[in-house]
Amino acid sequence: MFTNNLMIGVTKRPTMVFKDLIACFASYKSVNPTIDMITVTNNMCQGSEGNGYAVPHVDCNDIDIYPFAGNTAGSCEIGWIFARGVGSCLAAKGVYAYASIIGQIHNPVSTVTVKFKNFIMADNGRGLTIRIGGTSA
Repeated sequence: MFTNNLMIGVTKRPTMVFKDLIACFASYKSVNPTIDMITVTNNMCQGSEGNGYAVPHVDCNDIDIYPFAGNTAGSCEIGWIFARGVGSCLAAKGVYAYASIIGQIHNPVSTVTVKFKNFIMADNGRGLTIRIGGTSA
C-alpha cells in the first residue's frame, strides 16, 4: 500500500548514461486488481522533470477497482503516462493533473477501446494525448 504521500521536485539523475524513466511513482508491469495486492491512492506529486505517475491501465471490467485512483500530479512535464496495460478494452479512473506541460498520455498498444472515468485536468499545456490501437514501434 502506498497512500497519503507527498513527493516534491523529482529531477533527472545527471549520472545516468541511458534514458531513465523519471516519475514520482512508476509501476513497470500490468496489474490485475482482482488478484494483485496493490493500492496507490491519495498521493500528491508536485514538480517532476519527467512524469508524475507512470502506471498501467486495467481491463475495462476492473475500472471501479482501479488501484491508482485519486492521485494528483502538478507542475510535471507529463502528469500521467499510461502504456503497459494489455487487452482490447483498457480503463483508468480518478486521474488528476494540473499545471503540467501535458496532463496525460495514453498509448494502449493493440487496444480498440479505452474507458476513462473521473479525470480532472486543469491548466495543463495539453490535457490529453491518446493513440488508440497503435503499435509499440
